[in-house]
Amino acid sequence: MDSLLDFLSPEIHDYNLEPPTKRQKRTFAPRKNEDEVMKAKLSAIPSKTMADTKYCVNVWQQWCAHISTEYGEEVTPLKEISTQELSTKLCLFVFEVRKQNGEEFPPNSFLHLVAGIQRYIRIEGRPSIDFFKDSQFSEFRMCLDAEMKRLRNSGLGSKTKKAQPLSIEEEENLWQRGLLGKSNPQALLDTMVVMNGLYFALRSGKEHRQLRFSPCQITLHNYEGDRPYLEYIEDTSKNKTGGLKDRKVQPKIVQHYNNPSNSDRCFVQLDYIMLVWTSSKSWR
Repeated sequence: MDSLLDFLSPEIHDYNLEPPTKRQKRTFAPRKNEDEVMKAKLSAIPSKTMADTKYCVNVWQQWCAHISTEYGEEVTPLKEISTQELSTKLCLFVFEVRKQNGEEFPPNSFLHLVAGIQRYIRIEGRPSIDFFKDSQFSEFRMCLDAEMKRLRNSGLGSKTKKAQPLSIEEEENLWQRGLLGKSNPQALLDTMVVMNGLYFALRSGKEHRQLRFSPCQITLHNYEGDRPYLEYIEDTSKNKTGGLKDRKVQPKIVQHYNNPSNSDRCFVQLDYIMLVWTSSKSWR
């Protein structure tokens, strides 16, 4: 036995046999050029991450232009810069970089900027570079640590911004004013958005927009003798993009049951009305 292919099937590699029939012939996608391959590779990176990377690199380039004008120092482009030069320049960068209005960045923003620069370098062909582990960047890490401690001790970045949850009183006010409910198509649509986020934990606007009708991700189950319920099966989300890293991650499945004691605000019944309206000519 010369090879594994011989063991699997003697005919599998014999391309001189009779030409395959139309039924046997396998079809393939057209050949992609280099630009199409690069576009496909970049599509694996979330659009928000790409925009964030572009911002970080723009800040770096603006700083490079500044030190070139002020001090006559030229910085090698990130695609070509050596590890030693990059470590040295990153030290100066964290000490000198400022916001557009001249104010200092909060400590965590340094991590954000540096991570964006590192991400860009990795995309451009140096995937193994690591500012936070490589020994060549030890001096930079000391500078970053010192600057973050200085800013933290000055009180900068002590308070973090976060979204405030919708209170029970605020939600009740929306129901009372008719902004939530089934009084009109717009109110019903807004109610579906709120309840999908509330009961199925859809966080970003993109997750709402990507909900599918075919195959449907939210299905109504109504079995005789059981309470009707909605079932949501997660496709992709902010933290689960469906790539190689997520191949073993089980999709989130959430069930929400009918509430007959408050039918006017029951998610299951409102969802059913939504399905009826969207399939009717009057909705369209």
